[in-house]
Amino acid sequence: MPFCPKCRYEYQPDVTKCPDCDAWLVSSLPPEPEEEFDVPNDEREWIPLAKFPSHATATLVEEALESKGISAVVYDDICVLVARDSAYDADNEGLALMGDEWKKYSLIEPETPQVEEL
Repeated sequence: MPFCPKCRYEYQPDVTKCPDCDAWLVSSLPPEPEEEFDVPNDEREWIPLAKFPSHATATLVEEALESKGISAVVYDDICVLVARDSAYDADNEGLALMGDEWKKYSLIEPETPQVEEL
């Protein structure tokens, strides 16, 4: 499957150019470089929540999270960052907003419920 080198979205084999980024697709992606995020200057640790194929989608998710009282910020036009302590709630809101489509974009591991031993 081909990938966009900019947004890293995976396309069907017959697609040759990313419709969002206008970039030619490549057969494989190099590892993502470690990035420094420009985030609000506060005490919280900000982490990437999800990476989308377009700025419009990232903004939609950011606004939906903010409407639920979850602080979020769009980084690099397509990545949504949240405070680490609200990542679980943000991931659940993303799933509620986008359904199974969310799993393609989410960058965090779902939290496994703890089971108490008897």
